[in-house]
Amino acid sequence: MNAALVIVLILPVLVVSLVITVDTVFRTLEQWFPKFESQLGVITFLYFVYLYILIALSTFLLGEIIFEYTLALFIAHYFFKKIGKILLVITPFFILLSAHTSGMLTNTSNWNIILLGLLQLTLYLIYNETPLVKKKWSFKLLFLLTTYVSIYFRWDDIKNLQNERILDVRLLILLGALIIVSVFNVYYNMREKEIRHHREVILQSKKDLLTGSYNFTALNEVIELLKNESVNVVVGMIDLDLFKSINDKHGHLVGNIVLKEFIDVLRGQLSLKIDATQFEIYRFGGEEFCLFFYDLSEKEVFTLLDDFSIRLKEQGVIVDEDVRIDLTFSAGIASNDDYEKDLLTTIERADTACYYSKEFGRNQITLYEKLDNKTRKNQHLEGNF
Repeated sequence: MNAALVIVLILPVLVVSLVITVDTVFRTLEQWFPKFESQLGVITFLYFVYLYILIALSTFLLGEIIFEYTLALFIAHYFFKKIGKILLVITPFFILLSAHTSGMLTNTSNWNIILLGLLQLTLYLIYNETPLVKKKWSFKLLFLLTTYVSIYFRWDDIKNLQNERILDVRLLILLGALIIVSVFNVYYNMREKEIRHHREVILQSKKDLLTGSYNFTALNEVIELLKNESVNVVVGMIDLDLFKSINDKHGHLVGNIVLKEFIDVLRGQLSLKIDATQFEIYRFGGEEFCLFFYDLSEKEVFTLLDDFSIRLKEQGVIVDEDVRIDLTFSAGIASNDDYEKDLLTTIERADTACYYSKEFGRNQITLYEKLDNKTRKNQHLEGNF
């Protein structure tokens, strides 16, 4: 079979099919195996099966192995980030085991394969710690870079595919890699669009009548919708400080106006900095609100809420021409830890951090990840959950 056709068309289609299969299967695993250890064991076993299929197909069609790190990189980036990092570590040993049973990799030393695996992991970790990770095109760049690194380390094997009748095999493999990541990106964007549409349908008619934020029913339904989806969510819990004193001093009618104005100002401030699709505000109860932020880091969310806190302290809340209410809030922030934590746990952690903010001075924002284990435990026991 023509090697160029296999590299730029047949294998990329097969690889994308495998990645989509991984997505479909892995999304159901959290229901069956809620514990991380169980998920790790099952996913590792399935990954080995899928990787062996990929190696077998590549060997059968080309006589060589290409795109061998595709599954691990896609799992680490799109599905199970923590488990994906582990898979990147053990991938070279899977490759050696699979390849040597079929007599491949005869020109590439075992140490070269292991060193290649460490370099792939290093590149991913560096990428994951940079602002680039939030850019839609950035994973394409990473995938092309890791593919080129793989070609370079395994050139003694891959160069056997080169002959006079095809273009430079390195360019063909990079083109095949670009096709893989581009086609999967179309599929993934369609899934994201479908999830956003479902969220919009849920949120459409479920608003808190007083504040205009989404109500508790909407919050529960969105949590259920996102339960098995690989969606990056940072949760912010906000509790207005000393709100009872406002009701006692000015009356409940003014208190209600303050709640509504607070949410209006918060929504307006956030909309100036990020897209309206990147955040949702839910009334959690009384003067407490739960915020969902999508595709943002905890530090970015902290900055957003801190800027809003400064603006609120400077301007207060205007009730009418004669009444200006000075208002502050306490907040807690937590992330679903690269998709590994369910949203209920994330909300609980954000609430724990918020309770810490109120307990130790109010008018501050606390990141859950900054709390030590003893403080987390004590605040959790004393908090609302």
